[in-house]
Amino acid sequence: MSQILVIEDNDSVRQNVADFLELSGHSVSQAASGDKGLDMIRTGKPNLVICDIQIPELDGYDVLKAVRSEREISQTPFIFLTARTEREDFRKGMNLGANDYITKPFKMDELLDAVNARLKHSVVLDAVGNRDQGNWPSEDNVPRAILLVHVDRLGHLDSFLRGSTGEALNKSLLTLIQETTPRGTTIESVDRHNYLVVFPEMQSIDQLEMQAREFLKILRKPIRFQGRLLNLAIYAGLSFYPRDGITHMDLFRRAEIAQFHSLEKGNDLVVFEENMLQIAREVLDIESDLVTALESGGLELYFQPIWNSSNITIASYEALIRWNHPEYGMIPPARFIPVAESTGLIKDVGKWTLTNACRIAAQNNFIVSVNISPVEFTEVDLVERVERTLKETGLPPARLDLEITEGCLLHHESDTMKNFSRLKKLGLSVSIDDFGTGYSSLAYLKTLPADRIKIDRAFISDVDQDKSGERIIQAIVQLAGGLGLEVVAEGVENERQLELIRGLGCQFIQGFFLGKPANVVNAMTEGFFPGSTYKLPAAVV
Repeated sequence: MSQILVIEDNDSVRQNVADFLELSGHSVSQAASGDKGLDMIRTGKPNLVICDIQIPELDGYDVLKAVRSEREISQTPFIFLTARTEREDFRKGMNLGANDYITKPFKMDELLDAVNARLKHSVVLDAVGNRDQGNWPSEDNVPRAILLVHVDRLGHLDSFLRGSTGEALNKSLLTLIQETTPRGTTIESVDRHNYLVVFPEMQSIDQLEMQAREFLKILRKPIRFQGRLLNLAIYAGLSFYPRDGITHMDLFRRAEIAQFHSLEKGNDLVVFEENMLQIAREVLDIESDLVTALESGGLELYFQPIWNSSNITIASYEALIRWNHPEYGMIPPARFIPVAESTGLIKDVGKWTLTNACRIAAQNNFIVSVNISPVEFTEVDLVERVERTLKETGLPPARLDLEITEGCLLHHESDTMKNFSRLKKLGLSVSIDDFGTGYSSLAYLKTLPADRIKIDRAFISDVDQDKSGERIIQAIVQLAGGLGLEVVAEGVENERQLELIRGLGCQFIQGFFLGKPANVVNAMTEGFFPGSTYKLPAAVV
């Protein structure tokens, strides 16, 4: 009888899950908090853990991190049972080492299928280990490979493949795999969607990878089943002994991680790489430390001047968030903002940025541009937050410019239109950032009440070397002029670019050539205060 631990703070949900699993033939113990659950895992060593994420004391993520870090319990199968439905939450759980992820509300049969599949995983690996006992691990460390194959198309056929029909297709696939792989290959059906293939010893990892790719090439061909040709999407993760691990469980887990990357990226095969674990660890570190940075003042704002091109005086500043991490050093926004977006911290980061940018701008009497994440822009309370921040900091709405990326126009049309209109009624301005990188936002420009567009730096970087770039900028300037929009050219890095951009009629210029981002003290010390004039070289004047 399998011993299962359910960690869930909702008494009703926890008891219902326990009752159902006991009726299904399992022995179940319960915990209502993360710290209690972790103690029970350490002492009871259950065959499987089912855990909610939002629980008291230690949350589900912390429980899983602790389990995976302690040798005696590190291989415990672990299923998240949670109301969090975002793909980013699923990714975080899998990167931490979760074996499955079930979202609430759920059907008990769905949970039982997941439980049985995970318990079978352990049986499968035990079977593989027993079968290979004495041969693997081998004393001479001859390379072997574990391939975990996921047949994605079956998910779309579930309603047609229940019962005997689904089992028949499973057997057909298993037969095909057995016929396709070389002699000496170990093959197990893990569940209805996943198959474990353990290739025999070969002289090199390259040979094993080539063999796996040839096998998948055959498996991807349409198969005939009950008079029909079925195209099955195949995704697979590959790990190698002894490079990626020694035990079957370690290798299986790494193949699972690679398979997850395969599903996420749409690749048919992903080979496990150590940096997959390192990336996951860094993401978790960044998330945890970002919370601390928000609370303790570890973040700071830099300001980069935006210049009026006609007389090269400062018209406004763009507020740019910076984070000097105690371990990783200066982390660029491109690295920690996606983490904030995927974990829900972006609202707190955005609030911190907007509040401090408005406060500093009010104290120093300048116009400030603040970037708004696409995730933030669709928040129902965005307009209220902006209005409240303006009142609290004393910054006049006319001195605030909000920047949204062009991609926001393409993916959130209805929400974007609503927030655009409501923000404009507050009296502030809105800019479209990274303009030119999309392909269908031109239609929105005539209906959105934007004030300016910022030409993406990709078009500026080679404007002094490529005539086509110059023509694109000219076209954008003419388009914006016809619609009554101002134009900002980002990424001006040298005299020649400055000269060309001014000649093409861009009203505003931003870039390292005229002024790098600096904290407010340094900006004022260096003379970058509102109305400052930049002394142009004689050749440019």
